[in-house]
Order: sequence, then structure tokens, then C-alpha cells
Amino acid sequence: VTVPAREVIHDRFNCFFHPLVGLPPVYAAGLAAMQGHHIQANSTYFFRNGGRPSGVIEVPGSITEENAKKLKGNWDSGYTGENAGKTAILSNGAKYSPTTFSPVDAQTVEQLKMTAEIVCSVFRVPAYKIGVGHPPSSDNVEALEQQYYSQCLQTLIESIELLLDEALETGENESTEFDVTTLLRMDSERR
Repeated sequence: VTVPAREVIHDRFNCFFHPLVGLPPVYAAGLAAMQGHHIQANSTYFFRNGGRPSGVIEVPGSITEENAKKLKGNWDSGYTGENAGKTAILSNGAKYSPTTFSPVDAQTVEQLKMTAEIVCSVFRVPAYKIGVGHPPSSDNVEALEQQYYSQCLQTLIESIELLLDEALETGENESTEFDVTTLLRMDSERR
């Protein structure tokens, strides 16, 4: 079924490449979202391996490839996963040296927080609404809800209202309006 363009109400958002083709906000935050995905995947492997930095077992002299594989297998089965944190006993002069992380590598939580904040900013949602970052110091819930409405929802709501007015060809005395009273019901001054 082909629908004529005059009968389609098309609400566009982020028309970067063409006036009739909009992009979803998450596309604009794609790089940050992918970074967050990779950080979480890396964290999964990190904690699967005992949540500890990997290390090197140093042995004096040379070691055959077969003995190296055997040593690694014994170490992995005895001191990783459910056995992480157990006391290791090394013999014949072997020494375990953990590798260290740079301060940048250790900031996984901060990187995830930044990723979430970038995605929130694309949708104009205050980060504290999804539990990221610090909530405003205001104890006034009404003011916070009003801020959410005016900074995040109002632009979208008014854009859709205008689009419907244009598409439905309402007259000067008629218009389309969403009922936002439930959004503002906590605002005692407007009641």
C-alpha cells in the first residue's frame, strides 16, 4: 500500500543530512554507547578472571614450552575463578609478579558514568534521573520535576503539537495540545 506524502505526519529529529530524514538521538550518542559497551565487556572478562590484574610467573633460567603450558594450567586451575585469592605456593625459585594498571586503566567506573551522561545529554534527560551523577542540592521535588518537564519534555511535546496542527490544518482558533496536567500535578502553584 502506497500512502501519499500529504497523508503522512512525519516528525523528524536531528535532520543532519536531509530535511526529510531525521536521525534518532541515540545515533548521535553512538560512539559513547559503543564505548560503554566495550568497557562493560572488558569488565566482564576482568572479573571473570578473579577481578585481579593478571601477572607474570618468573622462573630462573629457561623453561620449555611444555612446562610453561603446564605451569599456566596449574596456576589457572588453582588460583583463578572460584579459587581466586587463595595462597599460592611457588617452588624452584619461581616468583609471581602482578602487572599493574595505570591510573587511566583503573577509571572504569568514571568512564561508564561519563558514557551514561553523554547519552542522557542527547535525550536531554538530567543524569540524576537515571541514577548517574549527583542529584541537585534542591530539596524541592516540584522544582526538579518542573526542570525535567521544561528542559526535556516540553520541546518534544510542543514540536509534536505544532506538527499535528500543520498536518491537520487547524484554524487560527483551534490547536492541538497534550494534557500535561499529570506531569505538573506536583506543582502546587499551577494547580
